[in-house]
Amino acid sequence: MIPDWIELALLGLAAWRTWALLALDDIIARPRRYVTSRFPGVEDFLDCPFCSGFWIALGWWGAWQLWPQGTLVAAGAVSIAAIVALIERLSSDE
Repeated sequence: MIPDWIELALLGLAAWRTWALLALDDIIARPRRYVTSRFPGVEDFLDCPFCSGFWIALGWWGAWQLWPQGTLVAAGAVSIAAIVALIERLSSDE
C-alpha cells in the first residue's frame, strides 16, 4: 500500500516531530543523557536525522501499513505539534 500525498505529509511530519522530540527537545533531556551516557554511540545516532530519522520514519510507515486509520489519527496529532514547532523555529529571533 502506498500513501497518498496527504497521508505522506502527515506521516513525514510525524516522523520529523518524533525525531526532534528524541534528539532535540529539552523535555526528555534527562532520560536522553542517561541512555547516551550508558551507550556512547547512541548520541551520534539520535542526533542524525538521516540515521535515526530513517528508522523512525520506517516505524511510522510500518504502523500505517498495519493500521492505516489509527496511525493517521496519531500522525495527525503529532503533525499538528510539528507544525507548531516549525512555526516557532521560523518566527524565533535565534
